[in-house]
Amino acid sequence: MSPQDTKSADQDKAARLKRAAAQARALAAAKKAKAAAETEGKNKDKDKDTTAPVEVTDSAASAASAVSSTTEADADKKAKAARLARAAAQAKALAAAKKAQADKAQAESSSDDTAVEHATKDAAKSDANTDKSPEMAAKATTAPDKAEAKQSATAATQGKAPPKTASATATATATSAAKKKINDQSSAHSDASAKTAGSNKIFGHMLFSGFMLALITAVCTVGILFTQHDTAPFIERNREAQEQALIASLLPEISAREQARGGKLSFECKLLSHPLIGKNLRAYVVRNDRQEIVGYISSYSTSRGYSNPLILIGGLDTNGRISKIDVQLSKETPGIGDKVERRRGNFLDQFDGQSIFSRNWDVKKFGGDFDYITGATVTSRALVLATKDFLEVMAETDVTTLPSCQ
Repeated sequence: MSPQDTKSADQDKAARLKRAAAQARALAAAKKAKAAAETEGKNKDKDKDTTAPVEVTDSAASAASAVSSTTEADADKKAKAARLARAAAQAKALAAAKKAQADKAQAESSSDDTAVEHATKDAAKSDANTDKSPEMAAKATTAPDKAEAKQSATAATQGKAPPKTASATATATATSAAKKKINDQSSAHSDASAKTAGSNKIFGHMLFSGFMLALITAVCTVGILFTQHDTAPFIERNREAQEQALIASLLPEISAREQARGGKLSFECKLLSHPLIGKNLRAYVVRNDRQEIVGYISSYSTSRGYSNPLILIGGLDTNGRISKIDVQLSKETPGIGDKVERRRGNFLDQFDGQSIFSRNWDVKKFGGDFDYITGATVTSRALVLATKDFLEVMAETDVTTLPSCQ
C-alpha cells in the first residue's frame, strides 16, 4: 500500500469515528430529553394520560434523528472534501516526482555543482508543496469545520512520519553524487598538493646544496688567491735558485767564470719545437749582467729507447760545444737501462766538450766513437743519437727568435 492510500484510509476511519460519536451524542441527548420529560410530567400532573411521554419521546427521537442526519451529512461532506484534497495532493506529488526525475537526469549529465544545487532546491520545493497538502485539504472544507480538519491533518502528520517520495530519492541521489565528486576533487587536489610540496622540497634541497657548493668554491678560490699572493715572493726566489743551480750543473765553466768576476747569470725562456727532438720544449738563452749571451740550455727527447719516452737536457756554449748533459725523465729498465744516468755512473761524461763535428756519433758496436753499457745497448745508442740530433737542431736554430714561454 502506498503512502497516499494509507493516509486516505486513516482519514476514512476518522470520518466513521466522527459519525459514530455524533450518533452516540444524539442518542444520549434523546435519552436525556426523554428522562427530563418523564420527570417533568410526574411533577406536574401524575394523572395525565400516559400518551404525553410517548409524544415527548417521539419528539426527542425525531430531534435525535434530525441531528444524526445532519451529522452524517456533515461527515459525508468532510469525507468528500478529504478525497478531493487527497486527489489534488497525489496529482501534485506525481508532478513533483516527474520534475525531480528530470532534474536528476540533468544533474547526472552535468558536472557542474550549480546543477546539483538547483536540483536540490527544486526537490526541496516539491517536498514543501507536498507537505502543505494537509493544509490545502483543510482550507477546502467549510468554515465551521476548518479547526477540526486542521487538527486531523496535524494528528496525521505527527502520528506517522511522511513517507519518502520520489523527489526525495532523486535529491538524495544527486546529493550523494555531488558529495562523491567533491571528495574525488578534494583527493586529487590533496595528491597534487602533496606532489607539489615534494617537488618544492627537493628543489629547495638542490638549491641549498648548490648555494653551499658555490659558497665553498668561493671561499677556496679566495684562499688560493691569498695563498698565491703571499707565496709569490718565495716562489720567485725558489725559481731563481733553481735556475742558478741548473746553470751551475749544465754550464759549470761559464757559471764559475761569472761568479769569479762578481756577475750574475739570467734566463730567457723560449719554446722550441722540432721533429727530431720533440714539441714545445723549453729552451733557455743564458745572459750575463751585461745582457750578453753566454750559452744555451734546452731539453730534447727521443723515442729510440727501450721504454719511451727518454727526455734529456743539455747545456751549450756559444760555439755549439756541449758543456754538460743529463737525463730528465727515463722509463728504462731499472738496474740495466738506468745506468746511463749520472746518479748511477759516469756514462754521460764522455759527451763533455763534444760538438757535432768532433766525433762519430754512434756507439762503438755500430762503428761509432762512444762507449755503451753492456746489456743496455739500445738505451746507450738512443742517447748518443738523440744528442747528435740536439746539436744539429741547435746549430740551425736562432733561439732568440723563438716564442717566449707563457
